[in-house]
Amino acid sequence: MLERIFRRLWNLGKNMDRMLEETESPKYRTECRKQNQYEYRVLFDDTIEIIKFNGDEECVTVPIRFENKPVSRIGYRAFAGRFNLKKVIIPDGVTSIANSAFAMCHELIQITLPDSLRNIELLAFYDCESLEVLCLPRRIEIIGFEAFRDCYSLIRVEINSNLKHIEDRAFVDCHDLESINIPASVERIGEDAFLNCGDLVMTVCKESYAVSYAKENDIDYRYSK
Repeated sequence: MLERIFRRLWNLGKNMDRMLEETESPKYRTECRKQNQYEYRVLFDDTIEIIKFNGDEECVTVPIRFENKPVSRIGYRAFAGRFNLKKVIIPDGVTSIANSAFAMCHELIQITLPDSLRNIELLAFYDCESLEVLCLPRRIEIIGFEAFRDCYSLIRVEINSNLKHIEDRAFVDCHDLESINIPASVERIGEDAFLNCGDLVMTVCKESYAVSYAKENDIDYRYSK
């Protein structure tokens, strides 16, 4: 028991280090600017970070550009708490979705993610309780700490990528989650990543890391064809 408590505290410390790294804002060279319903800023790589959406539409297609510069990042809490939001299309060119970017969008049913996306940071879709299906694009590498926590209606996760890391508690309390495919590229699945996902069946590759993880955590699994 003491060993398990010590291990949890050790992992919590490591998680805090990762969280601090993830939440560090990229360097920017302009202060906040506004256009239509968006607030944004220009980063030092001459791309755009969206820092706030002020609209109340149900369906939103995020702009590809502002000031003829490509959007590369959805910033911290940019869409958080938009209770009317039901459908979002994120354009190609966006590489990261920041901490809590879509947290507590309770009516969000559908999110379309671009092939350019590489990183979903911690709590990015926390408490999106109406989200049912998640399709992760081919370039994504990291799913952050508690990124999809409390997505109670999430049933299926499709991973079409060279995903490397699923961080601790990434899908905790996704009670309705039934299926997720874990590609052979995955090198690490964090502690309690699928805690309280009682109906989950993983689809895994033979002799992959995911097989040993499923066995160690008493998660049902089947082999991919």
